Amino acid sequence: MELVTDLPYQRVKGLKEWNFGLFEGESEKLNPKFDPKIGSLGDFFVQYGGEGADQVQQRMVKTLTNIMQQPDNENVFVVSHGGAIYLFLKNWIPLEEIVKHVELHNCSVLKFTFSDDVFNYEKTINVTE
Repeated sequence: MELVTDLPYQRVKGLKEWNFGLFEGESEKLNPKFDPKIGSLGDFFVQYGGEGADQVQQRMVKTLTNIMQQPDNENVFVVSHGGAIYLFLKNWIPLEEIVKHVELHNCSVLKFTFSDDVFNYEKTINVTE
């Protein structure tokens, strides 16, 4: 957050990255292969004390919905991590659409609108644009 603004901000634990349990801080080479059928690593990390993909997704949706339901939160800038952001996006867009139309890179910005407790994905802005 400090890299893009000097405005005050609040840290929110619900926006943290996927908890990888014993794999935390280890090389990504140790992770299982991405399962294209479910669009994630599923529950692999649960057996090692981490979170499952559905847990991360539910946490992100709940946290961001709570943020947007606060009075005067019409325009909000939220910073999180790749896996958590991807799973949040996957809640609102079918996997097939993400694969075909959404490019996520480091430092990507995803723009959503929010109405009636629903997030509507508008676009991804990549730092190369």
